[in-house]
Amino acid sequence: MLSPLDIALGKIGKNGNPIHPALVHYPLTFLLTASLLDIASFFSHPNYDHTKILTKILSPDHIPVLNSMSYFCTIAALLTSIPTLITGGVEGYHLFFGGSLDSRDVKPGNLHPVVKMTLIHAWLNYASVAGAIYNWLTRRNVEGYSASGGNAIVGGFIVGAMGYAAFLGGTLVYTRGVGVQRMGKGLEFKQRKGGEVKGKNVKVGKEL
Repeated sequence: MLSPLDIALGKIGKNGNPIHPALVHYPLTFLLTASLLDIASFFSHPNYDHTKILTKILSPDHIPVLNSMSYFCTIAALLTSIPTLITGGVEGYHLFFGGSLDSRDVKPGNLHPVVKMTLIHAWLNYASVAGAIYNWLTRRNVEGYSASGGNAIVGGFIVGAMGYAAFLGGTLVYTRGVGVQRMGKGLEFKQRKGGEVKGKNVKVGKEL
């Protein structure tokens, strides 16, 4: 019988794959879309003389549409972030306590580079979700879900934080091999080949 831990790690059947790297694309897309729409809406608002940067592209008639799209994208981001954060937390737990890190080149007392990268990746995502919660709470009772300057600032932070978090996540998976070769065809390859992949900073069978 499958345990909740196995399901969160994607260990479903012989050819199971990690779930978190797939789920993360949903809140990432919704958060970036909502944040960029907030910024576009604010900088095209006719009531702010100093922000009429986009009025030649976006007419005032577009602003209610931008606000509504942004608000509902924020809700979608928060909903899809729940399974994403859960599976990410399980992946982190498995990484920290699963005995899969190669620490031979790490000095005693120092954090493993992968652990440090994972922690930064996680906290950037937590901060981005917190920002999305702020934007949702401050706008849910506002007529037309209008974005304020504060919402636009938070949106700008989310764009930067999520962009860097996505870069770190891709590095963890594709460069460091985190979460791969522990199940399915990857596990079969690891057991069959073993040893070190030439020219790579990833040892087969080890998550660095």
